[in-house]
Amino acid sequence: MAESEHSQENIASIRTQLDNIERLVRFSVASNPNSRAAIKEILSSRANAPNVYLALSERPKSQDTLVKELKMSQASISKICKYLYNQGLIWRTANPSNPKKTLFLQPDLEKTLHISKIAERLIKDRAKGAK
Repeated sequence: MAESEHSQENIASIRTQLDNIERLVRFSVASNPNSRAAIKEILSSRANAPNVYLALSERPKSQDTLVKELKMSQASISKICKYLYNQGLIWRTANPSNPKKTLFLQPDLEKTLHISKIAERLIKDRAKGAK
């Protein structure tokens, strides 16, 4: 029984340390003036990446849902999601209703860096440039 209590204390300590690390990372990212420029570069280097990112603002979504909502091909959505995931702008998680499927969601960085505003600005700028 003592080992179980000790294990629980270790887990609690690890969680606290992880929370502290995450806070430091968020602070570091938010205080770095190059962060927003890097995000703008990431979103602007792939067509429709801002649209996919914004589509995830309300809740986690599957690729199938993104295909329907954005009226894009499965291949395009797949490539953009993989790109945004590899760049750290979106996260993946298992779908609780179908563990074989993946859901995509915006990370905590959204709250820190307001990535959606950058994406919206890129979409507006592209629309102005297309006219």
